[in-house]
Amino acid sequence: MKPILLTALVAFSAVVSAGLPTRGLPSGNTDIAVHISNETIDNTQIGKALTDAFLGEIEANTVVIALKNELGFVLDEDFRDVTVVAKAGDEKSVTALIRGKFNKARIEAFAAANKVPSRTVKGLKAWDAQAFGNAVAKAAGSEPNKSNPTITAELVIVDGNTIVAAETSNIDRAVTAATSSNPWKHTGLSTAEASVKNGWLLISANVAAIEEAEAAKRKPDATTSTEGKAALAKRSGVKAVILALGENATDVTLRINAEFVDEAAAKKNISQAKGMLGFGSMLTMAADGDSAEVAANKATGADLIRRITITQNGATGDATLDYPIQKLAQTIVRAAEARREKAAKGK
Repeated sequence: MKPILLTALVAFSAVVSAGLPTRGLPSGNTDIAVHISNETIDNTQIGKALTDAFLGEIEANTVVIALKNELGFVLDEDFRDVTVVAKAGDEKSVTALIRGKFNKARIEAFAAANKVPSRTVKGLKAWDAQAFGNAVAKAAGSEPNKSNPTITAELVIVDGNTIVAAETSNIDRAVTAATSSNPWKHTGLSTAEASVKNGWLLISANVAAIEEAEAAKRKPDATTSTEGKAALAKRSGVKAVILALGENATDVTLRINAEFVDEAAAKKNISQAKGMLGFGSMLTMAADGDSAEVAANKATGADLIRRITITQNGATGDATLDYPIQKLAQTIVRAAEARREKAAKGK
């Protein structure tokens, strides 16, 4: 094969393998969706700065060591991304799709050896998520989680590239989606991804549905005052929010788009957001007695706030932030050094 053609095929495969999942998650409306890509951030300048600053601490973490030694899972190298979706007000609907490189046989052998409860779902082992986490904690020399959750979650190692986690009553649906070739697309996440380059944190939220679900949990009764009823009936006026964090050649980029019920609601919420930025600016003002670390952090915070732009266009609003990569990298390095100095003094 000619080198130029081989190069083109490798480049193409890298493109199609990156980004949002196109299958593996249940279809249907989801009010909340979050996508975090370790694969993407690892290839950004900020990701490399974070790695340089904190990799030593991460690798020394007992849980990270246990994951490597017991499961053969190297966190920074083998974890690709996670996508979580849910319906507002329904905790049982939460489904997570985790993609990466997993040693299925080794993980399942670890779970079996530690007597993690399991059952068979679609021909695959579904392991009790809390018990599995406790087994990892034990291997790391940490205290297990002794809480008694009202919701039981299970996880399934589908194959060497995919793990799904969901509530027990929803795991069958999650596994069916993860093992099928049915296409999956989330409009909000796709819009967020398109708003930035190298997007590594994408969030889409149906705020109106979330507010309605929360209000339904707090229905007024005979003892509720008039003021209380009014508070329960109050809504923010926000319909939906999309957020994306990414990086271009020079800046770390943040894009937020909000859709409101009408122009008046947009004006009110945007005015409140600008007021919060103003208050934030006051908190970053230099004060007598500030240490060098505090002064530097305040200067960074003030600089960050100054670069945030909020605009309104009818019933929609946008917030943007473009922050120089080198400035943020310096802040990360400074924070890492301060953390290590404090840790050294505490010994």
